[in-house]
Amino acid sequence: LQADLQVATSQLNLVAEVAMVSGKTLRVNYNNSCPEALLPPLNNEYELDGVPTSIGSVLLWNDPETGARNYYFYAESGVTEPQDGLNGLVITVAKDAGTSFDFSTADPEQVKAVYGTFQTSDASTTGTLTLEINAQTGALTVLLDARQGDSRLRASYTGAFVEGCD
Repeated sequence: LQADLQVATSQLNLVAEVAMVSGKTLRVNYNNSCPEALLPPLNNEYELDGVPTSIGSVLLWNDPETGARNYYFYAESGVTEPQDGLNGLVITVAKDAGTSFDFSTADPEQVKAVYGTFQTSDASTTGTLTLEINAQTGALTVLLDARQGDSRLRASYTGAFVEGCD
């Protein structure tokens, strides 16, 4: 087996030879494009490195002292306030920081997303985040796609949320 992928051109050169029990040889020779696979769409889920988690509860918790907004996304249903023991996605946005962000240029003090060991506060983070609340329906829409090294954190959510403050 021999494989060579030219990342800049998405050109894959693949050669494989398999000796069959019958004595015949199967030979495969592929020399053509190999575009990056499309990721499956998320539907009210977040995922880290291809492992999706359904969103059961969403909180928007305001910090009246700093004006920061903390968005909590939990797999568990019925969560009505932030829980230390639950492992979920947390997005923090500073007061007046906006609703759309490019992590490659955003100030980590203004916006960050944290899930497990993944944190967008690192300067090597790339990707985007959009947070919007529909004025008519009150629904929250979140689209997150962030990369850091070999890790990728994505989220897509549209729906209701519980709002509170510290």
